[in-house]
Amino acid sequence: MLPRRSGSLGRIRCRLTEATVIRFVLDDRRPPEAALSELRVLVNGRGAGEPSGQLRSYRFYLPPGAHTITIAARTWNPRLIGFSERDDELGPLLRDWQAEGAAPPTLVDTAIAPVPTRPRPRWAWYYDPPNQHLLDHWLWYMPRILG
Repeated sequence: MLPRRSGSLGRIRCRLTEATVIRFVLDDRRPPEAALSELRVLVNGRGAGEPSGQLRSYRFYLPPGAHTITIAARTWNPRLIGFSERDDELGPLLRDWQAEGAAPPTLVDTAIAPVPTRPRPRWAWYYDPPNQHLLDHWLWYMPRILG
């Protein structure tokens, strides 16, 4: 299921039954021609401090309860800058999701990659296994396509 790209905004929601240290890595490598990412990570709506570099490691202590980790970044399009033929808005790559001091974390609904706007890539997006759904119905796609 990992690594997964976040697009311009990715949210990870977790419910913890015990205090846990969450660790993950964001890979924000991009060509020099791409815009700077302005990458930000928020934990429960608060800034989490930003490590430097393009490969960033995060480590958070979270008490029991419900939490939201938000990954926000400016995307880049490989085709628009002449890097490749891929025509998607790409954000950072989420890697190595781990929890210390708790049962191994289970990621549910890890399809944080944005739905492509062009028809052919949109069709291929669905058939990438992490993006598949129990029920494939047009109502699910409408809010994601219309923005």
